[in-house]
Amino acid sequence: MMRLVLFILVFALAPIGAQAASQLESLGENGAWSGYTFTENKQKVCYLTGTPKASEGDYTKRGDVFLFITHYPQSNVFDDLYFDMGYPLKKGAEGTVSVEKTSFSVIGDKNHLFSADRKQDKKIINALKQGDTLVVKSVSQKGTKTTDTFDLKGFVKTYQAISKACKKP
Repeated sequence: MMRLVLFILVFALAPIGAQAASQLESLGENGAWSGYTFTENKQKVCYLTGTPKASEGDYTKRGDVFLFITHYPQSNVFDDLYFDMGYPLKKGAEGTVSVEKTSFSVIGDKNHLFSADRKQDKKIINALKQGDTLVVKSVSQKGTKTTDTFDLKGFVKTYQAISKACKKP
């Protein structure tokens, strides 16, 4: 549940409007990946976000899909990974995250997929650093199966930028 709260905080402060954008400092864009930092309640937060290069599924309406990785250094929380799938997930949803030939099971809550614990987040992030393509599979509340494919070109550079900005150990 804490991961969902953290996600909502970060997503609410994403660069959606002029006011929100003035609170963010861009750390740069690399391919489909962007890094940001902001201060909330005197605490620095750094995150990266990326969007898929392709999305497949027999859906008629779907919001934007994002991968987020966030660092909260004052709370000693690093590598918090989650996906906004752009639609409500099937109750008790599970999904699959694959980087090349390595796959991980993820769990769903409302519109979000995330791993069961921080150890798995770190494993997924290590795979992302070494891979070329990320594939995320999930099922919507209506039972629609979707596949989102992310190009990982630029991911490592963006990850390094947020890690440096938030002094990740």
